[in-house]
Amino acid sequence: MRPAVLFCLGFSLICLVLGAEDTTGWRLLPISGGGNMTGVCIAPSNPEIWYAYADVGGPYRSDDAGRTWRALHGNMSPSLRMKFADHIRTISIDPDDPDCFVFVSGWLTEDVAAGAFVSSDGGRTYRQTLTAKIRGEGSESKRMGKALARNPCRPRELVAVAEGDGIFLSTDAGETWRAVGCRGYNFMDVWYDRTVHGRIYASAANVPSIKTSYGFGLFRSDDNGRSWTRISESAPSEMTQVPGSIELVGIFQNTNGSVVCRSRNAGMTWTPYAEGLPLVKSEDDPTRQGYYQALAFAGDHVLVADWIGRIYRRGPKDGRWTAVPVESMTLANPQTQCALKNECRLKYRRCTCDITVDPADPNHILTVDWFMLWESQDGGRNWLSRGDGIQQVVPFTISCDPNSSQNIVYGLADIGQYSSQDGGVSYHNDPYASGTMSVAWSTKRPGRVYAVGGKTGAQFLISDDAGRNWRMSKGVGMPYFGYVKCGHGVFTVAVDPTTDDVCICVAGPIEPGQGGIYRSKDGGDTWVWDGKGLPKVPAFYRPEEFWYGGPAGWPAQLVFSSDGSALTFGPVVDQSYRFDRNGNEWRPVDVSCGHGKFACAADPFVPGRFLVAGDHGLIEVLKNGVSRKLPGSEQLGFSVAFDAQTRGLVVAPTVGGAEIRLSKDGGKSWSALPNGMDVPTGTIYQLVVDRKRLFVLTRGSGVWTRDLTVL
Repeated sequence: MRPAVLFCLGFSLICLVLGAEDTTGWRLLPISGGGNMTGVCIAPSNPEIWYAYADVGGPYRSDDAGRTWRALHGNMSPSLRMKFADHIRTISIDPDDPDCFVFVSGWLTEDVAAGAFVSSDGGRTYRQTLTAKIRGEGSESKRMGKALARNPCRPRELVAVAEGDGIFLSTDAGETWRAVGCRGYNFMDVWYDRTVHGRIYASAANVPSIKTSYGFGLFRSDDNGRSWTRISESAPSEMTQVPGSIELVGIFQNTNGSVVCRSRNAGMTWTPYAEGLPLVKSEDDPTRQGYYQALAFAGDHVLVADWIGRIYRRGPKDGRWTAVPVESMTLANPQTQCALKNECRLKYRRCTCDITVDPADPNHILTVDWFMLWESQDGGRNWLSRGDGIQQVVPFTISCDPNSSQNIVYGLADIGQYSSQDGGVSYHNDPYASGTMSVAWSTKRPGRVYAVGGKTGAQFLISDDAGRNWRMSKGVGMPYFGYVKCGHGVFTVAVDPTTDDVCICVAGPIEPGQGGIYRSKDGGDTWVWDGKGLPKVPAFYRPEEFWYGGPAGWPAQLVFSSDGSALTFGPVVDQSYRFDRNGNEWRPVDVSCGHGKFACAADPFVPGRFLVAGDHGLIEVLKNGVSRKLPGSEQLGFSVAFDAQTRGLVVAPTVGGAEIRLSKDGGKSWSALPNGMDVPTGTIYQLVVDRKRLFVLTRGSGVWTRDLTVL
């Protein structure tokens, strides 16, 4: 076979594994599972068209009944992404036109109000039509109920419920909305009665694990949402209705788990309906037995799913629930869904939070869980993954071996750490890692690499074969780390290129034995405190993995230059320090760039030179410690990265994330990257560049890569 043919076949294989390259040249790294899949909808007028969404990304669209997907949130403007429009809570598709849909989105914090959005062209463009606080990512509300419902008799009428902001009604397919009352309640589910026309239920459930100052109760409207009455102080987190009846079935959350109840008087009173359902086993049960959060009707049977995806069914004449035995779980595309292998062996679908039943076939069931979308054609006995192209991954870091273009280490939230030894064609999972946030390579020992991070905060891993095999550090001299959300942890590792010493940044009060910088001279096994000169403050370095909202990727808190000089910053207090090698201590540097939002990078070709990215430009720090605003960089911010293998190549996004800009002269002049943001990410993201390979770490849609050699 001729070499040209071989090259074409090889390139085609790479594209197949990485994901087909689009016209802009971007490819997606082949790791999936991370963000919580929270919903899927089948278009009523075309069963081949599905829409899906996760807590950290969406919508996604499939035109072949879930076999393949494409992300649509890359089409959102930066202003919509800044409002967290891509953090979808519920989607409703027009029953006559599958290209028209309405969705509600939101974020955890109350000071960021997203609301309702409309697309009339299949997700190519969007417009915001309602501003309201819809709880999405960051809250357990995202897994409970639907915050948007469409009138089955009048499809142009929709109702949306918000946390604190009340209930909203639209009579023109989501184009305009009006408030109809009930402010001050913790709404999480809304439901149109399928039997009594004009009746709607809105549920503000009291979920013990959700802390809120808003009120609770079950509300009902009997005039198509124009007026509402609270009919009960207690309310289900999710409910459904017996077909052809006013009987309701709901899930009520409590401190012990949850209980399934039913109402035979239109929601006025509820009685237990849990015969045959397992009760709570124990508080430390990893399967969370007795915890339910998904309901649906399939034909004349009601279905309920527990935490790990076990489905129970109950018919109108059944005296108890019966479990649906799972016979198989199969990955449709194992190459791009390697994160799910352990889950499948255990037959678990952890955190199952939604059941969708095909209205044309009650045996055709879809469920979503922490990692994936699953399909069953036989009522829940056999399952096939349907997530090819849905890669709702929250990346923390990408790091490339300075000695070999073939070695890459990829750290992700929740699903661990992956490494590649073939340039990113394939990856394998490291069983020790649980959310690597920073990686550093030895400058004197090829193949030696260090990784830190993880939910325990105590993880420090060492590899001598470029990430294929790892071992834990002995940790001699390291301070004690508790669970990461207790305010301790180590999320940055760096290597001094002149000595090959390893340094880490430890959260907590800056003092020996607690927080600050620790240095290891023996490759990561024994440590000494090296924070002389850092401010004596209670908190300096980032204290937990999702501190400050969890932007895409985590910037390093410590970087070394080729001459051994270093720059460190404390995002908690917005202060930067430069290492004085003569005095062996840290000295303050003026790089005021915005609280907790900046990153720094060392120029690999100019010893002692650093660039710091804030929220209003780049700051240049020179060898003598003098700092200045870098001319021409006023529109850049939040991230900056040098290519250590290509002299002068620097990349940075614009403030607001609308563009990625390149410099080929070390930052003296900049130009926009064509199609630079044709990837689905938020407005604050991190960049990595290595050997003219650009990596964009998105907020919930994995890592996208692109070759810059053609520019």
